[in-house]
Amino acid sequence: MEQVAPKNVKTSKMLLNDALMKCLLNVHKLHLESPFGNDVVSLDFLQYRILEFIDENPSSIKNISLAGKINRKVVNSNVSYLLKSGLVEKQKSKTDGRGTVIILNDYGKEILKEVRKQVEELFSFSEQKYSIKQERTMISFFEDFSSAIENSVEK
Repeated sequence: MEQVAPKNVKTSKMLLNDALMKCLLNVHKLHLESPFGNDVVSLDFLQYRILEFIDENPSSIKNISLAGKINRKVVNSNVSYLLKSGLVEKQKSKTDGRGTVIILNDYGKEILKEVRKQVEELFSFSEQKYSIKQERTMISFFEDFSSAIENSVEK
């Protein structure tokens, strides 16, 4: 009988995909043609992750920051970019009338759908069979490479 990992445990394939995605999106932005015209939208890794998060969890900047363990100023500047790009909107919080939440609008949902297609294409190589040792080696490489990129950007 095949054993299934608990839902909160990531498989090595999932870890490999996460590490590769972070690495690739740190290296280059996703350039997408808008499904609504000739606009081009560029997203980096953090902006993509924010869109993914608020797709299921409309949230305040504070909650996005806490959930992602990211400095609130960094989240705020990225949300500002997403607002200017027309991908998200601010809406009065239903639980706290004084606050606002960031929501994904219809345009943002279409763009996120396109981004997800691109990401799937980037990972098409991962459908190949790799040994556990090969997957761990690749995960380690992509994580190290991504960290090196982040460290050089932060300086």
